[in-house]
Amino acid sequence: MTRTDASYAAEMRRPSPDSVPATDQQVVELLGLVHLTSMEFRGRAEATANSVGETFARTQVLATMVENRCTLSSVARQLGITRQSVRSIVQQLSARGLVEQIENPAHKSAPLFGATPAGVEKIRLIRHRAHPMYEAVITEFGESQVHSLTEQLTTLLRLARATPRTASEE
Repeated sequence: MTRTDASYAAEMRRPSPDSVPATDQQVVELLGLVHLTSMEFRGRAEATANSVGETFARTQVLATMVENRCTLSSVARQLGITRQSVRSIVQQLSARGLVEQIENPAHKSAPLFGATPAGVEKIRLIRHRAHPMYEAVITEFGESQVHSLTEQLTTLLRLARATPRTASEE
């Protein structure tokens, strides 16, 4: 059975049999909406990447290498994925001529990777195609509120990472 966004959001608002405190229910609703929003924008980002022959995962890794040369580990930490996943994606990007390996003077066994001119152009094209979506968000919220939301979501992410896990998660 496929659940719709509306049914999922309604389920997140429904009080549980355990009489969850109202504040807990508000947090559950917030997290449900963050998840739904993330899924929606992730789907749009995947479609945009596909329109230029890429995947969302490859474009995320490539975008981190446009501004700075990075090690595989630093990309993995930044994106919250495994180093092995980054290595696989970088091999694909390298085979397509979108990234290049550069010697790392600070660490011989951890090379740096950077976007090639073709990689920079690929990210520029993707950002150009995504611009109407970015513009709609800025138009709706304004720059200062987008900045504020970014700060708030960064805090929420930090809290999620800092909160002790339950026994079933370990």
